[in-house]
Amino acid sequence: EVSCIYNDEVDMAREIALLLPEKGRKHIGCLTVTEKDKAVGKDRLRGFMEAMGEYGLEENVYKEECGFSIEEGRKGAERLLKTHCDIDGIFCATDAIAIGAMEAVREAGKKIPQDISIVGVGNTELSQICSPRLTTAHLHFMTRGMEAARIMLDMLEDGEKVKKQIQLGHKIEKRESV
Repeated sequence: EVSCIYNDEVDMAREIALLLPEKGRKHIGCLTVTEKDKAVGKDRLRGFMEAMGEYGLEENVYKEECGFSIEEGRKGAERLLKTHCDIDGIFCATDAIAIGAMEAVREAGKKIPQDISIVGVGNTELSQICSPRLTTAHLHFMTRGMEAARIMLDMLEDGEKVKKQIQLGHKIEKRESV
């Protein structure tokens, strides 16, 4: 067993994804990353699918895999919009992907959130200054770093005996994109 500081990616993704059907969205796209990435790809997708299951929307979900960049998010959203013109909500695995999706939605002549609601994960600076401001999940990265430093200091003092498992929470930042 090793020390680990982590987020409950499944619960966080579920909670942010629920905002879409709660706002009446019924045809929801998901821009995800490779499932080789356990946290961002596999666990966030699982949380998203759980949320859709709570509303019986599993059949109305359109998934598209993309990379982590804004450009990859834009391209992924373009593919979603081209093949599924009825999309009215998009869950994005990261804020960067969401910013790209917002660009694609605007280029398609759609309005956010009137036509398509978008959510992301990360609460990056871009999510706070884009227009409309992105609804996102804040992960406590600063706290993660401080806890990791504490564990390392404890290990230096006490030797390899220190084994801690710390699960950090998240906060949903509701803004204008939903």
